[in-house]
Amino acid sequence: MRIAYLLYWTLSTGRGVVKKVAGQARAWKQAGHNVSLYIVGRDLDVLASDLCPDATHLFPADSLRKRMNAWREAGKLLALERPDIVYFRYDLYVPGMEGIFRIAPVVVEINTNDLREFCLQGPLRCLYNRIFRSRILNPASGFVVVTSELERLVGLSGKPVVVIGNGIDLTRYSCLPPSTEPTYNLVFLGTPGQAWHGLEVITLIAAAFPSWLFHVVGYSALPGFPPNVIFYGYLREGEYEEILRRADVGLGTFGLEKKSMTESSSLKVREYLARGLPVITGSRDTDFPGGAEFLLYVSKEHLAAELPKIEAFVSRWKGKRVPRELVQHLDWRVKERRRLAFFAEVIALEVG
Repeated sequence: MRIAYLLYWTLSTGRGVVKKVAGQARAWKQAGHNVSLYIVGRDLDVLASDLCPDATHLFPADSLRKRMNAWREAGKLLALERPDIVYFRYDLYVPGMEGIFRIAPVVVEINTNDLREFCLQGPLRCLYNRIFRSRILNPASGFVVVTSELERLVGLSGKPVVVIGNGIDLTRYSCLPPSTEPTYNLVFLGTPGQAWHGLEVITLIAAAFPSWLFHVVGYSALPGFPPNVIFYGYLREGEYEEILRRADVGLGTFGLEKKSMTESSSLKVREYLARGLPVITGSRDTDFPGGAEFLLYVSKEHLAAELPKIEAFVSRWKGKRVPRELVQHLDWRVKERRRLAFFAEVIALEVG
């Protein structure tokens, strides 16, 4: 297949998304497919080291007018390339996108409850998305949702839908040796501006366990946090590796209720697990529907009652790592076989 991958990206989207996209593209190429990336957005120059330049088309757009023109230019280039299928990471509709849906079948990835997330960004974006989202969803040929609840939450029906939680390239990550530090160390990887991270919960946990150290990567120092929370600001993957080596436990997302969600397949959680770190999180994981011994789900609403569970979990995993064989199903090769098979089904339906 000739596959075109489209997305809109800015710094606020986060580098984890770029790693995900690049990993998927590598997996598709390794499976023998022709893949090209079309990325519209701002601050695209920082992506150069993460992407394959000979298969990536960048369309800088730092204003609405430039963004509209960028999507039109992307459509023109797509028409020349004539892919068999287009994979589009859902984002706000922008005039200029329409032509893309006439070139090839488009599969849209739904990675969040957009009806709520855009409302967190302001009333105008909320209203705009509600009015114009049908211009993306209606002409789409199929959908990939990253959690099982998203199909219901965003109102998808009548077209092919498959649930494929986010994955990770396990070959790129080795299981880290257990930390030998006597202090308990917990780590959080994040991107500023995402209210659903639930950093306020980390504040409360840190205050409850003042002898533990909490390492927050991606955020600069924030007011109101106890002194045992250490902020590192933005770090590249190689720069925060040593922090992960020191860590006993990874911290997931604790505020998904702000997006009216209860389930996730968080990229940060997959990176923790790939490194062998057990995880404390506030949401159920799509790929572990029955839970797992290395995942502790805590209720934000009843956090005081959860503190003994947190203490016991961290103590139990001190000096241990999650065995790789328990997370093999998170690997790109497993995930992308299913996604590629879905692409083939969509193409067959369009042809038929």
